Amino acid sequence: MTQDQAILELTKTFDINAIYAYRVFLQANKNILIEDAKKIIGSRPKPFVKWEQFLKNFLEYLKKVITAQFQWATPKEAKCTNLWPTKLWKNS
Repeated sequence: MTQDQAILELTKTFDINAIYAYRVFLQANKNILIEDAKKIIGSRPKPFVKWEQFLKNFLEYLKKVITAQFQWATPKEAKCTNLWPTKLWKNS
C-alpha cells in the first residue's frame, strides 16, 4: 500500500480530512496502520483545520487594521487625546 492509498484509507475509515490523516500516518506504525491510527485519533481531539486557517487570516487582518489606525506611541502623537488616560503620564 502506498502512502497516498494509506492516507485515503484513513480519511474514509475515520472520517477525517487529508491533512490530519497525513499527520496520523506519519505517527502510526505502518504494519498495523488502522489499529495504531485508531489509538492516535482516540487519544487526541480532531483539530479544527478550517478554523485554524480562518483565525490565522483574521488575526493577520486585524493586525494590519490596528497598526494602520494606531501608529503612534505616546499621548502627544495621538489624534484623539481622550483615548489616553492622561493622568498616567507626567509630561502630558
